[in-house]
Amino acid sequence: MSKVAKAVRGFLKSMNWRWHELAPTRYEVIVPGNTSQWLWLAQWEEDDSFFAGHSIVPVSVPAKRRPAVAEYLTRANYNMRVGNFEMDYADGQVCFRTSMFLCGAGPKAELIRRMAFANFSAMDQYLPGLLAVTYGKATPKAAIRRAEQPREVKACKDDDAGDEQGGQDDQEDGPRARRAHRGAAESRGGASRKGQLVARPRKPLVSRVGRIAQFERYLKLMENRAHGEGEPSCFMSFARPLDSPVPGPKGDRPQSPPMMQFCFKKKWFAIDVPNTNIRPVDAERVVRERRGFYREAERPDAGVTTDVSDLVTFDPIGKKYIYGDEREAAEDAAYLFYDVWRLRTDAELLVTASSFDGPSWERDAPLE
Repeated sequence: MSKVAKAVRGFLKSMNWRWHELAPTRYEVIVPGNTSQWLWLAQWEEDDSFFAGHSIVPVSVPAKRRPAVAEYLTRANYNMRVGNFEMDYADGQVCFRTSMFLCGAGPKAELIRRMAFANFSAMDQYLPGLLAVTYGKATPKAAIRRAEQPREVKACKDDDAGDEQGGQDDQEDGPRARRAHRGAAESRGGASRKGQLVARPRKPLVSRVGRIAQFERYLKLMENRAHGEGEPSCFMSFARPLDSPVPGPKGDRPQSPPMMQFCFKKKWFAIDVPNTNIRPVDAERVVRERRGFYREAERPDAGVTTDVSDLVTFDPIGKKYIYGDEREAAEDAAYLFYDVWRLRTDAELLVTASSFDGPSWERDAPLE
């Protein structure tokens, strides 16, 4: 194991966080921040010459909001002492990156901790404003002023109202004032400040929003595998453990634990719910309540199942998506697990992913 890998593992173990090893030089973990939670991706060169940490914003920015978010990120990056925000204009993914050349020096867990907490501090400070701009709740100027305002000073209500309406910049919004705000907040380079991310053990996810973000992240990962890794035909399933009790009175629910699978092709992907995992009445409810779902026996060429003779008990359901619809697919997955199957959002779910004719990736890995 490389020196960087040992240092990263040492840091993650000290936080009592469970991480996922994507590759020998690439780990990912869910960070329980103060304002939200997000994915932190740590990666380094095989020769230990370079290290980078990326905190990935849990939502993708819609195309029509990307110019406004780009302005917000540009304002946030100005005079940033450690790291910077980045946005992929192709898909709207935003992350905060901190990186360093190690020059052959053997890093310690404490160095990784300092870099990580500098990253987490910036995410905690700017993520609420970023989400406000993403959803059209604030202008970039108003959001950045709130993000950089010292904790002990409240903004003038009239000033904020003017900013929300896109008013002109006042004299206080210049570089000198912004540097003063940043110094007062003490949020650069991992310096301590009120509200800074506190080291604490990872808590079980209980938020539906958090689960949707996890579904979406895995679906996007499979898109990359279906294209970037040359495996245009692959699948992923989300499921309860086999020994998990099925909720509800005996005979009222399927005997198999709740499970759904996604099939990924070159130009599209689709969800398929097997007929052993959902009652006919629930299948009819899904088709009625969720846009785009169909009975696969009626459209055997539309999704995953093509052998209609296998549909014995009743018509299982499916839905077809194009790449870019991962968020909608993630919300559909949450609807099935938490509305139809009535699972708790902190119930354990396992992920399995593999290509049909090539490599396998996850096998009963915890969804986190």
